[in-house]
Amino acid sequence: MPRPLSDIFLYPRYSSAQDYKGRTGQEAPWDPRKRPKYWFDPKAPQSARRNVVYDLVLAISDTGTIIADLSGNPILEYLVITKEEAGSVNIPPANYSGEVQLEYPVPLRPLADNEVLVFGRLPGMVGNQVLVADKSELETGPDAFLRSDRALLKAIASKLGVEV
Repeated sequence: MPRPLSDIFLYPRYSSAQDYKGRTGQEAPWDPRKRPKYWFDPKAPQSARRNVVYDLVLAISDTGTIIADLSGNPILEYLVITKEEAGSVNIPPANYSGEVQLEYPVPLRPLADNEVLVFGRLPGMVGNQVLVADKSELETGPDAFLRSDRALLKAIASKLGVEV
């Protein structure tokens, strides 16, 4: 069964300024001149370099869509930001009505040998998301289902009395 991308985030992602305050006890900083950032690297401020490089983040276009490779899977790329930006969040308050730039993607841990990023939908979620899937669960082809999808379909067919 695919898992949410958040399972491989290097740092916690805060959903809002209220979430940040609830989990850290601090007010979330907000500077509308900068890109929003819903995570922070606690070690970044101690870096001897001015910039911090994260090897794995989702590649996102200028319009905010996730970039896919030729086989339709999400692409990963580098993120280079200043150590000051990396070490703090930049979360708009709930009542902010101004224009907001694209947010910084959350750095990811390296994928395990059996993991791959795919687009899909988790139960109870709306729309496609980037998910972490086990390669052994994937089938290939243009109409491929996950093995867990096929097991679910077989269970439904069995309940309906349909032979497959």
